[in-house]
Amino acid sequence: MMNQSSLFRNRHTQLAFAAMIIVLIITYIPWLGLTDFNTKGEPREAIVALSMIQSDNYILPVSMGVDIPYKPPFLAWLIVGASHLTNGINEFASRLPSAISAIILSIGIALFYTRRKGLFIGIATALIFSTSIEVWRAAMACRVDMTLTACMVGALLLLQLRYTQKGVSGISWGAVLLMTGAMLTKGPVGIILPCLVMMIYYLARGEQFLQAFLWLSLTAVMATIVPAIWYAAAIGQGGDTFINLVIEENFGRFLGKMSYDSHVNPWWYNFVTLAAGMLPYTLVAVIALFATRINCLAKPTLSKWRQRLAGMDKTELFNITVIAVIFIFYCIPKSKRSVYLLPIYPFVAYYICLLLKWLYYNHHRLSNIYTILITTVSIAISAATVIPVTGLLPDVSLWSRFIAIFPVSAAIATLYFIKRHDYKVVMMSIIVTTASIFWLVSGSLLPAILNQKSDRHVALTLQQLVSPGEPIYTSIDDPMLRYYTIGFYTGDRLRLFDKPTTGASATLQINAPVSTDGWLITAPQNLPKLREQHPGLTFKTAVNPGHRSCDTRDSVVIVRFYPRQPESQF
Repeated sequence: MMNQSSLFRNRHTQLAFAAMIIVLIITYIPWLGLTDFNTKGEPREAIVALSMIQSDNYILPVSMGVDIPYKPPFLAWLIVGASHLTNGINEFASRLPSAISAIILSIGIALFYTRRKGLFIGIATALIFSTSIEVWRAAMACRVDMTLTACMVGALLLLQLRYTQKGVSGISWGAVLLMTGAMLTKGPVGIILPCLVMMIYYLARGEQFLQAFLWLSLTAVMATIVPAIWYAAAIGQGGDTFINLVIEENFGRFLGKMSYDSHVNPWWYNFVTLAAGMLPYTLVAVIALFATRINCLAKPTLSKWRQRLAGMDKTELFNITVIAVIFIFYCIPKSKRSVYLLPIYPFVAYYICLLLKWLYYNHHRLSNIYTILITTVSIAISAATVIPVTGLLPDVSLWSRFIAIFPVSAAIATLYFIKRHDYKVVMMSIIVTTASIFWLVSGSLLPAILNQKSDRHVALTLQQLVSPGEPIYTSIDDPMLRYYTIGFYTGDRLRLFDKPTTGASATLQINAPVSTDGWLITAPQNLPKLREQHPGLTFKTAVNPGHRSCDTRDSVVIVRFYPRQPESQF
């Protein structure tokens, strides 16, 4: 294994890591602010950071007048920190923590595998990980998933590093720090899952159960100290509402006993999402099936499995353990989401890297098929972007034409390099071509397509109609839904028109008086019900934007309400 101190003494290694970091930065950073918030998930997280600044409450801020955060505050703290670079909280600052987390994690992955498997495998694995579609999507979003993944995987890598160097005994303080961040990002799972993975890994290596359990328990306790302080402070502010929310989100979700259905999916869902999330590299595995002998697919016996496990080195066994434990862990709860599996993506990417290398050396024609597929997609999407007749973009700007040069150039270079018969050059060219497709999508396609879906223009209309500082009321039938996008773009001015219902577990029961004269945003079909429930008020549609909210998936109207005038007596 390569010594850490000598890792970067080689000029070639320095250049390789520098080139990788440049690719990572270009893949994520420049495009963060180009796409408006267009789903309820992103502004829901960003508005927590916004309410922190406005209320000067960094423990348990309240947004929408009554809502407390569903998740611990680490991501919101990072967004507040990023806002100092952007002169306020906007889309760029809100997404920057996820992008930085992805970049740092990718560098960590490259270091981990470079030390153990060589420079090329380390760099290629990190780039395959960072250019898989699920990782790219999470790295470009204002969500907790990439920050959580970076903390959890980073902790696992550091724990494995310490085990390799010093065995089971002792504490990795770097892992403690990262698990602290993981718990402050999502909750106890940020500590439980890394410790569970390492416990099974230690046992698979033949370590004593009691010794491994005691040291991992001590590590977990150290990692809970800072989160425990925050939880105590949050309970002091949120009381029973906060306690019930924590129980439901962390234990009710896992046991399938939540008060509402949340991402309920069948057992096979994780297989499908992993295959989809690893695109385009899933195609490598599909193509490799055509090079696999039938007798290799036969079911191995238990004794053969034991022989294989016994013969694995520490890194290979660690990879297998991480993938198996985390995958099985997230198959248990009814609630399943594709992002839950993000922590296994670095280790799957490692095997994709080995598979690409194997295909090149043993089945060169099949590896060329994958190369041609990627280059064809690259050229096709570039052409579809810059040619107006395709209708893919409503307006082909000079910027779009400029970005489209990169996928085409990378594809042409890749096709040229096939003839060189150097698998390292070809593989890197394929990866860079894949990255350049993401550049084009992030810089041109997504802003042009998704900005039309955003509720931002509705928020701007409200800002023009309503006096500064005056609250804007909302009414939605579903107690779990909010106009998060409009709420963010109006500076958290939205308030609930009706009393909060008990169906929203993160909603404080605050009996705030509602004005009898103001502005309301709701769905058109809700107006008859509102008129019936509030006979003393007149509801008059002021603006109909002709737009479906990206949060509720329903049409919205801006309504003026005021006291009903008594009928004239004759």
